[in-house]
Amino acid sequence: MATIDNIYSSYASVANPDPTWNFLSYLSSHDTQLSDRNNLINEGTTFLMLPGAVQIYYGDETKRLAGPGPGDQPTRSFMNWNSIDQVVLSHWKKLGQFRQKHPAIGAGSHTKLQTTPYTFKRSLSRQDAQDDVIIVMGASGNVTIDVSSIPSWSNGTVLKNGYSGQTATVSANSVTFAAGTNGVILIENPNPVILPTITATPENNAYNAAGHTVCLSGSSIDCSAVTVYYTYDLNASETDLSSWTLFTGCFQINQNTTLKAISVNNSNTALKSQALVLNYFTEIPDMTIYYKNTSGYSNVFLYHWNSLPAASGNTSTAWPGKPMTLICNNNTATPNDDWYILTLPATLTTQLIFNCGSNTCQTGNLSTPGSLNFYENGSWSTTTPASFCNDCKIVANTNNAGNGSLRYAIGCAVPGSTLAFDPGLNNQIITVTAPIDINKDLTISTTQNITVSGSGMVGSLFTIGSDKNVTIKGLDFICGSGPDGKCITNNGKLTLDGVDMMDNNSGSNGSSVLNENAGQITIKNNVKVIKTN
Repeated sequence: MATIDNIYSSYASVANPDPTWNFLSYLSSHDTQLSDRNNLINEGTTFLMLPGAVQIYYGDETKRLAGPGPGDQPTRSFMNWNSIDQVVLSHWKKLGQFRQKHPAIGAGSHTKLQTTPYTFKRSLSRQDAQDDVIIVMGASGNVTIDVSSIPSWSNGTVLKNGYSGQTATVSANSVTFAAGTNGVILIENPNPVILPTITATPENNAYNAAGHTVCLSGSSIDCSAVTVYYTYDLNASETDLSSWTLFTGCFQINQNTTLKAISVNNSNTALKSQALVLNYFTEIPDMTIYYKNTSGYSNVFLYHWNSLPAASGNTSTAWPGKPMTLICNNNTATPNDDWYILTLPATLTTQLIFNCGSNTCQTGNLSTPGSLNFYENGSWSTTTPASFCNDCKIVANTNNAGNGSLRYAIGCAVPGSTLAFDPGLNNQIITVTAPIDINKDLTISTTQNITVSGSGMVGSLFTIGSDKNVTIKGLDFICGSGPDGKCITNNGKLTLDGVDMMDNNSGSNGSSVLNENAGQITIKNNVKVIKTN
C-alpha cells in the first residue's frame, strides 16, 4: 500500500490543482495486455480510487479472459456475456458508483490518514461542490476510524459505508464500520453538497459588431439532470426564479447586453449554480479601472499592454505607464484610503501593473475581469466595494463643491450607479454656483423634498454628455438665470421622473430642458415646469 499511496499523492498533486489539465488511467489495453485476471478485486479497488480520470477497458469488470491468436489478438476477445464473474462485477459496480457520486475521488486533494489498515481522505472544496470521503483498504473485522480531519463530520453526524450500506454515528470524533470480505470501507456523508455549474458561448465580455448567438449549458459533476434559466434583470432574485426565462435554445443578441444565467438541479431545486453574469458587446465600451492605494504610494501609475481590441486610445505607453487620477479620498488625509481612476476608451481586455512610478513598488501582472474594475488588497471586483468613498454614493451637504457635495458626488460616482441623499437634507436647498457636467451613466434619486438651485449662475445646472443614460428622480430645480439659463442641457438619454422645475428665465434662449445633438428625453410621473416670467 505504500506504493499505491505514493501514486495517489503524486497524481492528486499534479492534476487536481489545474482545472485545465487532466490525465486518463487504465488497467488493460487492446494494444498491450490484459491485467491480472486473478487479482481483479484488488486491482479494481486501487484503480477505481485513482485521482484524475479512469477508463475501464471492457471485461476488466467481468473477468473477461484473453482469447486465441497472435500479437495483440488475445486482448480483443469477445465479451464474456455468458461467463461473467458476478463477484468481480459486484465489487467494481460498488466502487464505480461510489466514484461517480463523489467528485472528490477524482478531483480532490489526497491525504493519508493511517498505514494499517491503509486509510486516506479525499476532499474537494470549490464553488460547485463540497465533498469529503474517507476510504479504507485491506481492512478486516470492525474498524474504528478517526474522522476529525473533516470538520463537518462532528459528533452526532450519521455517516454511511458506501460499500455495504451500513450507517454509523460519529462519537468521540470516530466512527466504526465492519469491513466485508474484500476489505473495503467507503465512508461518506450520504448527502454531499454538489452544485450544478453553468457555461456560456460566447464567453463573458465577447465582442461582435454583427451580434451574438448565445448558448447556455448546465451540468453537474455527479451527472444529475439540470435546468437552465436566464434574466436581463441583474437584481432578480436568485432564490425565486419565477421571473426568469427558461432556456430552451440559443438566442440572438444585437446590442450591448448584460444578463445573468443560473443552473438548477432538477431533483433538488435548492441546489443552484452561482449566477453567471455575462456581458456581450456589439459596440465596444470604455473600460474603467479603479485602484485603492492601500500601499500609500505618493503617485499611482497604470502600465498596460495587450489591450484589445487595439486602438489609438488604449495603446501602451513606456514604463511606468499612464498616471492615474485621484478620484476620492474617503474624506481622510491617509493616502491608504485614496481611490484612483483611469479609463481606457473602447477596451474589452487588458493586462496591467499598478505601480508608484518605479519597479521597486508595483503589483504583479494582472488582467482585468470586466469593463468596470475595482482593485483592492490584491483582489478584483466588478461591483462597487463597500470601502469605496461614501461621498461618491451619498450627497451629504448643501455645499457647492467639496466632499459631501452634489458636485463632488457626481464627479466621482461609479458609472451606472445611483446617487442618494442624506436624510438630513430633507427640505433643504442645494445652491450651485457653476454648471455641473454629467459624463457617465447615472441615476440621481430621492424621495425627500430637496431643491437644486442655480438661480445665481449663468447657463445650465446640469449638462448631460453625449450617449449617456441619466435618470433624475424626485429632485426639484430652480433653473439657471441669465439669457441662456436652463435647468438641463441634454445631449444623451435623459429620464425625468417626478421632477419639478422652476424656470424664471424670460430670455429667448432660456428653457427648462434643452435637447441638443439628438438628445432624447423620457417623462414619467408628473414632471412639472413652472414658468415665473
